Amino acid sequence: MRVTKLVIGILMIVLSVWLFLDGLLGQLLGIYATKSIVGGILEIIIAGLFIGAGIVYICLEKVLT
Repeated sequence: MRVTKLVIGILMIVLSVWLFLDGLLGQLLGIYATKSIVGGILEIIIAGLFIGAGIVYICLEKVLT
């Protein structure tokens, strides 16, 4: 179970980086899609929540076991 929690935490952090870059480049700057400020801001907020969840997931793995 420890390995699973660690892997899921790392995947959440990687996904949050991808969401942040997609929200910044794709939505706010309009590099490869139509420009949508609301979509970009929401995607960046979700990326922040995902990185927080990934960090908490990794930290709880070490505390509870």
